[in-house]
Amino acid sequence: MKSKTSSYMLGILLWLLCGGFVQSACAYNMEDLRRLKATGSCPQCDLSSATLEELQLFRSNLSGANLSGANLSRTNLIAADLSRANLSGANLSGANLSGADLSSANLSTAELSATELTLVDLSGAKLERASLEKANLLKAKLLNADLSWVSFRGANLTLADFYKSDFWEADLWGATLWGATFWNADLRTAKLRGSNLDGANFEGAKLSIDLAEGTILCDTILPDGYIIRSGC
Repeated sequence: MKSKTSSYMLGILLWLLCGGFVQSACAYNMEDLRRLKATGSCPQCDLSSATLEELQLFRSNLSGANLSGANLSRTNLIAADLSRANLSGANLSGANLSGADLSSANLSTAELSATELTLVDLSGAKLERASLEKANLLKAKLLNADLSWVSFRGANLTLADFYKSDFWEADLWGATLWGATFWNADLRTAKLRGSNLDGANFEGAKLSIDLAEGTILCDTILPDGYIIRSGC
């Protein structure tokens, strides 16, 4: 009898901690997690610090969800709606977010190394101090994005659009920026040495470095509209 009573009390305690009144003890909402796993979608849900690695969330609706600190490594998020989601501190390394909507999302300090981000929309997103090393951002859209202190080392930024984005202290060492657009972007403190800038368009951008120093240049458009062809 004593054993049954103890088990019952333990169950009540766990409910109070994880599904009842003290949500912060488990961070995420248990009902929200069950809903996501059952339906594949959970907009506006609290999934903070949840373990979601390797899940199949193709076209999932997670708009406005709290995924801060969540583990989404190697998760399939192709064409998912993560607009306005909080992904600060989340682990998205190796995840596939091709065609996903991350507009106005918070990805500050998030881990996105080797993440697939082809055709992703990160317009208005906050990525301060996030790591996108060796990530693939082919044809990605990052209009008015906060990219301060972001590491793009070795990343593929081919044909990406960075219109009016802020690259304060961003590290683009060894990144490929072929045909990327930086119209009116702020790159005054960005580290571009060793990057491939073939066909990149910096028209109207703010630059305080010599692009010819340690970079690969061919048909690169400078802020004043002048086209460099020295490296062709």
